[in-house]
Amino acid sequence: MMFVTSGFRIENIFVFQIRSKKGGTMEVFINYLQKYISLSESEIETIKENVYLEHVPAKTFILRAGETCKRLGFITNGVIRMFFYDTEGNEVVRCFHNENHFFGDLSSYQNNTISDQYIQAVTDCSIVFFNRENDHHLYKTLEKWPLLIRKFTEKAFVQKIDRSTNLIHADAKTKYLHFLTQHADIAQRVALGDIASYLGIAQQSLSRIRKNMTL
Repeated sequence: MMFVTSGFRIENIFVFQIRSKKGGTMEVFINYLQKYISLSESEIETIKENVYLEHVPAKTFILRAGETCKRLGFITNGVIRMFFYDTEGNEVVRCFHNENHFFGDLSSYQNNTISDQYIQAVTDCSIVFFNRENDHHLYKTLEKWPLLIRKFTEKAFVQKIDRSTNLIHADAKTKYLHFLTQHADIAQRVALGDIASYLGIAQQSLSRIRKNMTL
């Protein structure tokens, strides 16, 4: 039994945030886990033995549609985007994630099914990964692991509700201002077209909004 069975499904995307920002090392990952629950040295070693740090160059695909999501990740440095193609072949950005987020296609990971999502590094990234085998081992051997994951997934559920409440019925300018408020750091590191796609507005409209804001 893996922890994902007790998590929340958020548009088939597994994502939750721990607030703060540091460099891309394994210690960053462990330190943030310990903000939520106390871990002994042996428990820390168990976790380290079941995760691995990988440096992912910008534009690298971590997952492509048609593949099975076999691992989940935690970003210690960098920005990734998650997107899919609509029926007309247009890219639709579902979300961005920067430092201190877990991410992955939960539905594909949990059910061992084909994903319809793309996950791509926008910048050079440092990511702590773990796969099903690691997850299963941690679930069996580390009593605190399910509790840690539950804390994080509860935050993800709250974030999904917040996004739905603030963006679904908002006009284009309000959506953009909310994005800047919530994701100022990401806004400086991703393409304008990707932001427009994420917000569900035309890139030309977003360009006009940005221009008017600088007048």
